[in-house]
Amino acid sequence: MQTEAWIDAAGLVRRMRIVSSRPGEKGEGSETIDVRTDFLDFGPVPEIEVPDSDEVFDATEQAAEGIGLSGE
Repeated sequence: MQTEAWIDAAGLVRRMRIVSSRPGEKGEGSETIDVRTDFLDFGPVPEIEVPDSDEVFDATEQAAEGIGLSGE
C-alpha cells in the first residue's frame, strides 16, 4: 500500500492519495485501487464530543479481513 499526502504552507492536508494492490483470485491479474481526495475548503472548527472509551472499538482488524489484507 502506498499513501501520499500534500501539505500546504499552513500545515493543512490539501490532497491525499492511497494506492493499494492485491493479487487477483484464481490466477487472474492483480487488482489495484487508486483513490485521490482533494480537500478544498476548511470551514469553522466543529465542536466535537469524544465518546467514552466503552462506546467505541478499533475496527482495523475487521476491516483488513474484510478486504483480504489480514496477515500483512
